[in-house]
Amino acid sequence: MSTGMATHWPPIAKGLFEFPDTPNDICSNIGYCKQSIFRQDVTCEECLDNIGKVANLLTTDEDFQNQVVSKVKDPIYCATFEGDDVDTCNMFVDLVGPQSVGVLGDVARQQADRICEAAMCTP
Repeated sequence: MSTGMATHWPPIAKGLFEFPDTPNDICSNIGYCKQSIFRQDVTCEECLDNIGKVANLLTTDEDFQNQVVSKVKDPIYCATFEGDDVDTCNMFVDLVGPQSVGVLGDVARQQADRICEAAMCTP
C-alpha cells in the first residue's frame, strides 16, 4: 500500500462525495435542508453562500470532521482494502484525516465560483 497523499486523496474524496449520506449530512449540518431532504434548485447567490457554509463546516467543526474521518475509514475507503492494509489505511486516515477535511473546506472556499458554475446554479 502506497502511503503518498497524492495516491490516496482522489479516491477518498471521490468515495466521500459518492457516499449516499454525504449530501444530506452536509446539507443538514449547514441548516439548509429541512428533514435531511437535499434541495437542488438554488440561485448562484445561494450556491456561493452555501459553499461558504460547507467550507466553514469542513474547516471549523471538529465533530463533523471526525464524522467524515469515521466514514472514510469504514465504509468509504479503508474497508476496501484487505488484511494489514486495512490497519495501515486506518492509521493513515487517523493521522491526516481531520486536517484533510479542513483542507477540503479551504479548497471549496477558493473554488466556490467554479463549483457553482459547474452546478449550473440559476441567476
